[in-house]
Amino acid sequence: YEVLLVDRTGYITEGSRSNVFFIVGDELITPPLGSVLPGVTRKRIISLCEETNIKFSEQQVHCNDLQKVDSLFISGTSRKVLPVCRVDDSVFSVNNELMLRLKMLFNRYVERYIASNRS
Repeated sequence: YEVLLVDRTGYITEGSRSNVFFIVGDELITPPLGSVLPGVTRKRIISLCEETNIKFSEQQVHCNDLQKVDSLFISGTSRKVLPVCRVDDSVFSVNNELMLRLKMLFNRYVERYIASNRS
C-alpha cells in the first residue's frame, strides 16, 4: 500500500504519499518538519496532541530502531490515521490505545469540520 522513505543515513522520513508517526510507550513521535513535507493532516494531528495533552515530539527514527516502536501509523487527507501492521519483517499492533485515541480524535475533528461547513 505504501513505502516508507529512508534518508541516506537510515532515518525514516515519510511515506511516498503520507506522513508517518511512531508510538513508543505513551509518546507520539514523528520526523522533524525539516525532513518531511508539512502535511495538513500531520499538522492537525500535532494540534490534537497539544489540545489533549498527548506527549509528542519531533525526532528522527532510524530504521534499525523499529523494534523499539510499539505501533505506527501513516496520515494523509484520504488516509486520515491509518494503522500500519507491518514494515518489512517487523509486525506492529493496530490496536494500540494511543493510536486508537488519535484516530478517534481525528475522525471526530473531521466530522465537526464537515458539519460546521455545510451550507
